[in-house]
This record gives sequence, C-alpha cells and structure tokens, in this order.
Amino acid sequence: MKKTYIWVIIVILGIGAYWITNNRNLESDAGTTLCTEEAKICADGSAVGRTGPNCEFAICPNFNGNAIFEPLTTKYITAQNWPPASVSISGEFLCDSGGSQITSEGQTVQRTINGKRYCVTTQSEGAAGSTYTTYKYTTQNINNANQLTQTTFTLRFPQCENYDNPEKTVCKNEREIFNPDSIVEPGISIACYKYHHDANTDAPYTVNELISITTNGNNVTGTKKGSQSGPDMTNGYQGEITGTISNNTLTAVFDYVIEGSSNKEKEIYAVTDFRLTKHRYPLIEENGMLVPDTTKDFTELIYQQGKCD
Repeated sequence: MKKTYIWVIIVILGIGAYWITNNRNLESDAGTTLCTEEAKICADGSAVGRTGPNCEFAICPNFNGNAIFEPLTTKYITAQNWPPASVSISGEFLCDSGGSQITSEGQTVQRTINGKRYCVTTQSEGAAGSTYTTYKYTTQNINNANQLTQTTFTLRFPQCENYDNPEKTVCKNEREIFNPDSIVEPGISIACYKYHHDANTDAPYTVNELISITTNGNNVTGTKKGSQSGPDMTNGYQGEITGTISNNTLTAVFDYVIEGSSNKEKEIYAVTDFRLTKHRYPLIEENGMLVPDTTKDFTELIYQQGKCD
C-alpha cells in the first residue's frame, strides 16, 4: 500500500514538473515565444517580467541609493566605479560658483537641468594618456527642502589623438557631443545641432543656425537661434521649439521673434545619429502659423550635432 502511495506521488510530481517546464515558454502558432506573466522585484522597487526566446527575466536597472542609473553606452569614454554614488545629505541648496577644473577643489557652476537647479563641481587630472574627470551634482530633494541629493562619478576620457583614423574621428565626435548631465537625469537627452550655409548664386544669403533641444521620452523642448545676411538684408532671430518625436521624425513648432515681429512656424526634421535633417517645404499660412505644404517637394537642410556652446 505504501509503495502505491509513493508511485502516485512520483507520478504527480512528474506531471507538475512537465507542466511547469512546458508552460514557462509557450509558443504561438506564429512561432513567437509567449512567456508566463511572472514578475521579479528589483532593488529600486520596480518589477521586470520574463522576455526573450528563453523567457528570462529582464535585467534590473542599475540602482544606487535613491537614484537609478542606466549603463554608460559610450565606446571611448568609460566610467570608473559604476554606478555613480548617490547620497542624501542635510542642508539647504547653496551654490558658490568659481574655481578651476584643474585644481584639487575643482570648478563649481550652477545649472538648470530638466527644470531642476544643480550645483555642479568638476575636477580633472591627467594620467597615462587620459584625463580623469570627477563630477559632483548636488540638487534639492524634491520631497524635502532640507535635504540635498548628491551624485558623484568619475569618467575617463582618452586622448583621441593617440588613435589612428577612423577611430580618431569617432573618438573626437563622441567627446564633442557627450553631455554628463544626462547621467543624473536619466531618460533626458540634451543635444545641440549646427547648420551653416555659405552664400551662392542660387541662395545669396549666408545662414548660421544653432538648435539646442532636450528630449524627454517623445517630448522635445529647446531653443533655436540664427542669423542670415545677404545683398539686401541682415537679421537675427531666436525662439522656442516644442514638439514630439515619432518614428525618427521630429515635428515641432518654432515660436520666434525676428526684427521685433513674433512668428510661428511648423517644422519637420528627420532624426538620425549625429544629425537633424530639416525637410524644407514651401510654406503656407494656416490659422496664423506658417506650415509646410507637404503636397510639394522639399529640400534638405542638414544640422550636424556638435558641442553645446
């Protein structure tokens, strides 16, 4: 009798193991893996589910203190002791600007990043053909006016001249566009793009433009300023950009002032690595705003990504 019970238990356990194994990875008729709806709790309190062909749990975000830091994706700029150290300290927000980046005390400036005040101190020193820069970002805790959040990290910047081309050029481009502010404000991308056109017989105006945009998810805000000069006019203009990105296309409204006159223009840009390409259509007026006539052909204006001034 006891043997019968034992065999029954073995059979039940076997069936259970078979069911778990075969139901963890379910395949649809189309061959797509359908994973069971399980969740893994990460250190920051968020949850990740199973994904991929083997239905493994997704990787939890890097977590340190009260901040979440994404992995650094640059090729030549590398981090020391990643993720950054983030701590809470008591005190009010004060920022005394000054100093020099190459001294032991470093250089301190106050900046606004994603609408928040930051006191940023940078200190650099060279070693073995590289520059090591330590960044300290201090900001007021949004939940407690008497608490500050301080984030510190060190990055290594190699001397790009030590590489042969094409690596030298790629290294320089990476350093030119890298912005450490995006580390302390994850999900926020800050970039600047420049356009220059020399006057010629077809377009007798010299044009310079600078676009500075902040991307938060699909939402884009920023500024655009420029100047144009030619045989019969010289002027400058500047204003605000607001828009959204979808399928690598930025659709934005440029609200600007030129020669004391306020104007609005809808603009369309293709977004690719290291550049914006404006689709310059003929313009028509619609509800008090200039909009592209997309029934017509367009020309391309290429804005190269560069260092923010």
